[in-house]
Amino acid sequence: DFRDIHFGTAWVRRYSPDGREIETKTYGSEGRVLAFDRDGNTYLAKTSYGGPMRIGKHRKDGLEIWTATYVPGGIDVVNNALAVDAGGNILVVGYQHDWDLSYKLFVLKYSQ
Repeated sequence: DFRDIHFGTAWVRRYSPDGREIETKTYGSEGRVLAFDRDGNTYLAKTSYGGPMRIGKHRKDGLEIWTATYVPGGIDVVNNALAVDAGGNILVVGYQHDWDLSYKLFVLKYSQ
């Protein structure tokens, strides 16, 4: 099972072992980072320009089963990395661009 992500409108595509496209799920916002857990669930963090950053957990069939929102203020929230650890915790690293033109690094940890 291989999956890829396209930046812009977020979508995830699954392929069979022989390279045939199995399905494509569209998430309707800019997805920037993607991770998978050992059960095959997909985690997608969506970059925000002028609003909150959203992190979602989706089952293999694409159904969203968990959501978190990060609202730091400022102009932009850009996520650069997303990981799921062995305990199922979701870790997100990125930066926030503030109104005073400064940048702030953030590290978020979500427990399910």
